[in-house]
Amino acid sequence: MTYFLRHFFLVATLSIIFSFVSKAQEIQSFGLENVGTKLSYIEDKKASFSLAEVQQMSDSAFKQGTQKILNFGNTSSAWWVKIKYISPPHFQVHLVIDAPNIEYINAYITDLGNKTVQFQTGSLVKKSPNWTIGSNFTLKLPVTQVVEQKTIYLRLKSNNILLAPVKLASSENIISTPPINEGIEYIYIGLLIGLLLFNLFVFVSIKDVTYLYYVLYVFTLSCYILLYLRGYSFIFGDNFRIFLNTYPHALMGLSLLTLLVFSSKFLHLETTAPWIKKMFYVIGCFGILLFFTSILGFKQVASTITQLLSFISALIIWVAGIIAFRKGIKPAKYFIIAWSLILVSTIIVTFSLGGLIVQNEFSVQLVPVATIIELLLLSFALG
Repeated sequence: MTYFLRHFFLVATLSIIFSFVSKAQEIQSFGLENVGTKLSYIEDKKASFSLAEVQQMSDSAFKQGTQKILNFGNTSSAWWVKIKYISPPHFQVHLVIDAPNIEYINAYITDLGNKTVQFQTGSLVKKSPNWTIGSNFTLKLPVTQVVEQKTIYLRLKSNNILLAPVKLASSENIISTPPINEGIEYIYIGLLIGLLLFNLFVFVSIKDVTYLYYVLYVFTLSCYILLYLRGYSFIFGDNFRIFLNTYPHALMGLSLLTLLVFSSKFLHLETTAPWIKKMFYVIGCFGILLFFTSILGFKQVASTITQLLSFISALIIWVAGIIAFRKGIKPAKYFIIAWSLILVSTIIVTFSLGGLIVQNEFSVQLVPVATIIELLLLSFALG
């Protein structure tokens, strides 16, 4: 029995070692996929490491990525990511950072003269000639004349939740493989515009202020998701993009306030659940706190408040919907379904950001998809 156990643990240990080694191999395919498991990284807690210091560190100082999308959490640390790849001759490779709100990105690469060059971008940095800024960041890597092993040192820093979907892709794959999230977002934008215009027209026609509150909620929440979370602020130029990414959670604070006013009016909380309305006042105070925390520049604190309020407010509003429905507010059934969906999606996203479940493309797209379904259901509830 002892002999069997000894050999079992030996085989298991060797399997883990070989698995680790295989993950550390150079990237040789460029198919526009997240390559987090093929990267290694190290935390720079004081954000003080120089490139020379990082280059001198042994491979054992770096931690191997275990998820396709690197998740560094809500942090003010700088993170150095080492990317090794095999560059084919006369072949254009692109480095894609598929997240629009990383504040500072520095890529260190050797050029054709074997000199290290730095390329800088980020959500708080003006556009440079080398980077393409859209709803992500894309850099053309130097083209080699022969097959070469190349190493990229990537320095990422953000006083916020830092997700790093890193991809290496050929020009052909970038053109021929449009990401599915773009199609989802085009549908999302079209539906939002339709909801805004329709409910604004209804408000002007019948003068019911509930529709106005709904329009303000849709507008502020859509701005937060599309302009900040999905990165479409670049459409309005560098100055607007940088301004929005400096104070993003102020929009979330405004969205929460308009949501509370709309929900209170729609559910008639004054008569159906006065004690819930008092809780709305408390949440509203935290929404105001979130707004001022954001505009005063405490972005990391504002991000933490946003995560907490997202779950707490969703839970309380869901309970308010159930109470109102039981008190005879029949349209509240759509309200309950909508906030059940938001509550579940909030839990999934919170767990994924906290590292309790694996971060992937599904969890990245969950918030926009759940939000548009919620807004449609609320529109049905309004009639």
